[in-house]
Amino acid sequence: MSRKKYSREFKVSAVKLVNEQGYSVRDAAVSLTVDPQSVKAWVAKYTPEIGKTPESEPARLRAQLKEARDQLKRVTMERDILKKATAFFAKPGVAEGRAFGRRSGKIGSCRSARRSKKAAAVTAARGSARRSKATALCAMKKRWRRS
Repeated sequence: MSRKKYSREFKVSAVKLVNEQGYSVRDAAVSLTVDPQSVKAWVAKYTPEIGKTPESEPARLRAQLKEARDQLKRVTMERDILKKATAFFAKPGVAEGRAFGRRSGKIGSCRSARRSKKAAAVTAARGSARRSKATALCAMKKRWRRS
């Protein structure tokens, strides 16, 4: 049986399949119904003429993949930080400037509600509004703690 001869254009197109399209030598040979050794020889022979090496494409793809993974890592970290910040600011009292702080001593603390109850007789006219507001806030704080 005689050897089959292929045109130069056919060989160059086989090399382009390997170099530019990302086919492996074996896959290109199967799709063109040619011996894989022939395609391998063509790649070695015609790649310098075309000017593109088969190794440069995977290296470029690896660099893009690394960059995409780094970006994904950064964006995931930013998302997690935003989740935690959202959960923190969704807590009752945080948005109001920590009205239920331990040592606030202001209208919103339970300590002031107890004090205003004890001093109700003394500050009946002046402390009535303050006492009712502080008592209501203290009750809300207790309800939030239970849930």
